[in-house]
Amino acid sequence: MSFNSPFFDFFDNINNEVDAFNRLLGEGGLRGYAPRRQLANTPAKDSTGKEVARPNNYAGALYDPRDETLDDWFDNDLSLFPSGFGFPRSVAVPVDILDHDNNYELKVVVPGVKSKKDIDIEYHQNKNQILVSGEIPSTLNEESKDKVKVKESSSGKFKRVITLPDYPGVDADNIKADYANGVLTLTVPKLKPQKDGKNHVKKIEVSSQESWGN
Repeated sequence: MSFNSPFFDFFDNINNEVDAFNRLLGEGGLRGYAPRRQLANTPAKDSTGKEVARPNNYAGALYDPRDETLDDWFDNDLSLFPSGFGFPRSVAVPVDILDHDNNYELKVVVPGVKSKKDIDIEYHQNKNQILVSGEIPSTLNEESKDKVKVKESSSGKFKRVITLPDYPGVDADNIKADYANGVLTLTVPKLKPQKDGKNHVKKIEVSSQESWGN
């Protein structure tokens, strides 16, 4: 839309920027990152454990923190936003999450890492988050980089922030990490929940109203 007016041209430019941003989100415009699949929320399990999906939140549904398993897993992870819109440029490495009966299993795909010193893993208790960062080395050297015709592999610094569910809580002192064949596997033990969840919700009585009967 244009009426030969700088005012309308200004809003045309804004609309074009918004359309470009939406196309980036819709087409997976994240460098080195394939959008995660949202698996159906089903109670079925296999012998190795249950792969967790991000459940839908329906208005009016009864809230239960135990159902909030994947609602905020990646909401604080800026590496999932496209670069060029004020977010830092980094490699968004894929993450798989499995929910077992006694622990969570996190699999982070970071190929080419040659030393455990190149991967940094932290647990932030105040936010109940696991932060995985490091750098994936380039497959090219000074001699070969000028001969590249196609390069689909990603290299560079990465950082992923994974927010764990508040319920039933995790045993942070016994989190284990193992790296093999390009995959970093974290085993995060769960704390044992209260039986029947009786202590999870507490009723608060209202007092200080003299006109009410006993």
